Amino acid sequence: GRSFFYLPVPQDHRETGYLAPLADLKLGAETKLYLGLIHYDDMASDRARMAAAAKVCKNFGVASECGWGQAEPGRLEGFLKSHNQAAEHLS
Repeated sequence: GRSFFYLPVPQDHRETGYLAPLADLKLGAETKLYLGLIHYDDMASDRARMAAAAKVCKNFGVASECGWGQAEPGRLEGFLKSHNQAAEHLS
């Protein structure tokens, strides 16, 4: 079946240095890389992290850094908006 490899990307990592080791990452055809680089209400930095990731990663999906389970309920709408904007930016 399909498998996923997930790596959180802290908010202050907008350069390629943090992600550089991924340039040598070899994943099987059934494995998809997801980078947890989306942060609440921080689209400019999200885009900077995506641009840095694109310099070292061939194909990746995006997610939030630590999941939604720890987020304040009042932030759900903002998280959805951030994910939607990130997905549109990647496509």
